[in-house]
Amino acid sequence: MGGIIKSEGKILLVKRKNPPDKDLWSIPGGAVETGETLFQAVQREIKEECGVSVNNGKIIAIIDKIYRRREKIQYHYCIVDFLFEKFEGYPVSGSDALSLKFFDFKEILKSRNIPQSVKQLVIKIQSSQNSFPIYMQSIEK
Repeated sequence: MGGIIKSEGKILLVKRKNPPDKDLWSIPGGAVETGETLFQAVQREIKEECGVSVNNGKIIAIIDKIYRRREKIQYHYCIVDFLFEKFEGYPVSGSDALSLKFFDFKEILKSRNIPQSVKQLVIKIQSSQNSFPIYMQSIEK
C-alpha cells in the first residue's frame, strides 16, 4: 500500500533504497504487517519513510503492479494508494528511503528517475475530478 501526500500542489516522493525501483523516486509505502489494517499500515510506512504523521486519508487508487524480467515474473504487488492532503511533522527520510522531495506535476512527468506507473497514476489523479478509486494495471520490465 502507498500514501500519496499532496501539499501546495506538490506530491511527496521518496527515493527508494531497496528493490523494486531501487534508486527511483516513488510513492512512500510498503507491506501490511500481520494484524494491521491497510490504514494502520500506510500510517506506519509514512512515519517510517517520511517522518510525518497522517490521519484523514481516502483510497484513491488500486493498482496491479507486475515486474517481469526475461518473461519471468519477479514481483507482483496489489497496491492500495491513499491520498493525504494534510500531515503533521517535518518530512525527513528514514528506514528504506534514501531521500525525499516534493515534486510538482511537470517535474514528475519530465523526470527520468520516476517509474512510468507513478507518472500514469499522477496523470489519472489530476484528470479524475474526484472520481475515486482509480484502477490501474502496470507491467514493468
